[in-house]
Amino acid sequence: MNLFTAEVKRLFARRFTWVMLLVTVGILGLVVLGITLNSQRPSPDVVAQAEQQAAQYRADTLQMREECEEAQRSGDPSRQFEFPPGLTCAEAFNPDQIQAADFMPHTFAFRDEVPTLLQVLGGIVALFGFAVGASFVGAEWNSGGMTNLLLWRPRRIPVLLTKLGTVLAAVVAIGTVVGGVYLAGLWVAARVRGRMGQLDADFWQSLALVGARSLTLALAATTIGFALASLGRHTAPALGIGVGYLIVGEAGTSIVLALAEVAKPERFQLSSYVAAWLGNGATFQSFGACSPDEPCQPETWRLDLGDAATVGGVILVVLVAAAVWQMRRRDVT
Repeated sequence: MNLFTAEVKRLFARRFTWVMLLVTVGILGLVVLGITLNSQRPSPDVVAQAEQQAAQYRADTLQMREECEEAQRSGDPSRQFEFPPGLTCAEAFNPDQIQAADFMPHTFAFRDEVPTLLQVLGGIVALFGFAVGASFVGAEWNSGGMTNLLLWRPRRIPVLLTKLGTVLAAVVAIGTVVGGVYLAGLWVAARVRGRMGQLDADFWQSLALVGARSLTLALAATTIGFALASLGRHTAPALGIGVGYLIVGEAGTSIVLALAEVAKPERFQLSSYVAAWLGNGATFQSFGACSPDEPCQPETWRLDLGDAATVGGVILVVLVAAAVWQMRRRDVT
């Protein structure tokens, strides 16, 4: 029997794979259900009421702007409005920014919201891939199945890489199918209780790129989980490192870096690069140079797609190389 075919059967014969798949599908189903139930198309009466409320708020805002400008002309410090430097009364109290949509119930907009929801899909499938990838190879080491497999196919590195390729192919297939059903559910939700928006060629091209980045993130997470479990020869080390990083590497590091007043602390957090990868770049603000007593404009900086690809690529290369090196060097017992 072909090794890849045998590994595919082995992967889908495991109860853990199906449990994680059901959990993933269940979470995504709840997301679609929640969006459908919380979205509604406003009736003409609701629209009219919202327009009335918006008109009232515009009038109040215009009055506030007139009072602000009058206070500035008077020169009386006690009547001055406190604004950040460079902000005028016209900008602070702009009635044109008040829209009737602000006073209507939420309506799910397919064009506006689906890209973000597709990133959510990527994160959920990434967690699925990490857990299944770690369990797939970790269980083989723990049960002695790897030893038996190498008696059949004694070439160590091809066996390990075939296992990795199997779980990656499974994540691609599952992510594509589940993602297609997920998007179909969102489409129906927008048709029934929301609005579609203009779905032109540019939108679909952008959405395809978001989907590709989301699927790539899932493959990277699968590879990381697989490599960590292979290095630890058990599923538990991979899951422990994953949970430990979320607690210490993200939450703990945020606190330490904030207390140390480190500039641009997001550079040292993997979640920042994940956000930059999914969002085609991520913008952050730093208030480190601002004084508590004086308002100022925060420093704005950005991580782009290349930064995320570089960091993620280095992590993957190091972990996979370490797993391959260990497979060659250590005894299989």
